Amino acid sequence: MPKYKYKAKKGPNEFIEGIISSSSKKEAIEELSRNNYIPVSVEEVYKKTFNLAFKKISFKDITVFTYQLAVLLKSGVSILDSLNILVQQAQNIYFKNIIEEIYFDVKSGSTISDAFSKFPEVFSKFYIAMVKSGEDGGTLVDTLFKIVEYRRRQEELFSRFRMALVYPAFMLLVGFFTILFMFTFAMPRLLGIYSSLGKSLPLPTKILLFITYGFKKYSLWIIIVFLLIILFLKRYFYSNKILLSKFKLKIPIFGNIIFKKEMAVFSRTLSTLIKSGVPILRAIEISTPVLKNEVLIYQLKEAHRELERGGSFGLFLKKSKIFPLFISNLITVG
Repeated sequence: MPKYKYKAKKGPNEFIEGIISSSSKKEAIEELSRNNYIPVSVEEVYKKTFNLAFKKISFKDITVFTYQLAVLLKSGVSILDSLNILVQQAQNIYFKNIIEEIYFDVKSGSTISDAFSKFPEVFSKFYIAMVKSGEDGGTLVDTLFKIVEYRRRQEELFSRFRMALVYPAFMLLVGFFTILFMFTFAMPRLLGIYSSLGKSLPLPTKILLFITYGFKKYSLWIIIVFLLIILFLKRYFYSNKILLSKFKLKIPIFGNIIFKKEMAVFSRTLSTLIKSGVPILRAIEISTPVLKNEVLIYQLKEAHRELERGGSFGLFLKKSKIFPLFISNLITVG
């Protein structure tokens, strides 16, 4: 539904501003009139850019916004003035529109957590739960700084994860090109040498030469078949995310790295929420979607249900046989 930014007269010398959702400009004006407001100006906002907004806002944009908001509030600037300042200095036009709507929502009486919750694609459940916890406890500034620290550590973790994958991926690439070089250059020359000597070849060498001959003669078909297999596996795994997630966890070297990264993300998120006063059940519920692996998400959701029924979260994880005993025992003791 389109959104309209309005300015209306409330009393003899009182004007209000805000954003209203309506199917048309005419209906927006009529709704303002029904609320005993005299519309001064009504303009549609986010005509083309709003739908693309969530695709254009980076992880860093949100972190910087949170830090600047925390600094302004700590300096004694009111929440409305802080948001207004951030609207004016926002360089990302898409994010600027969102901050502006948050500003008008708060000005209309909404809490900042409710205003954030209107943009779940930008502000995660974790983010909103933390802000709400800070509002309820009167520690919003400290909570915002905690969010900034959490996001900074998350960024460091993702950076380390990418670096951990670089070396194995590089070695696989080197191995692939080494094999390619052997079959396309080394083996044909070896065949020429043996042929000139007139000696019979050992069986392993004959097999390698046969593969080399087949690769050179049918290289185009081999590439086509290889691409078709990749396409088939991609479509198959896309329709079965659980199977793909299981496969990822079982890949040598990479599977262990993926699992450790997922557990680090979950543990850090859960710890931050609990320290901020979020109840354990709610904290687990919010922390689980942060993960990317469907197998781990499913097991944690089942463990959450077990905890709701009065069971043990740690014992359930131990029975799943996916989580290491160290992790499940540590949770059980805690």
